[in-house]
Amino acid sequence: MKRLGLDDAAVVELMAVVDFFNGTNALADGLGIEPDVFPPVEAHPPRMKPVAEGRGSRTLAKGRRSRR
Repeated sequence: MKRLGLDDAAVVELMAVVDFFNGTNALADGLGIEPDVFPPVEAHPPRMKPVAEGRGSRTLAKGRRSRR
């Protein structure tokens, strides 16, 4: 996270937000709460482009997976 420019306070805040949502989801799962709003379902969701190419990437420039 520090490589992205976050200082210690920002990392702690990020961890607190993640922990809050994790706890909220654990509580909802424990109580058996089902969501009442669902995202729309697409027939064919768009293909995601790779974030970064280069070292360690298994995706080729044309979007095909390499054979490893």
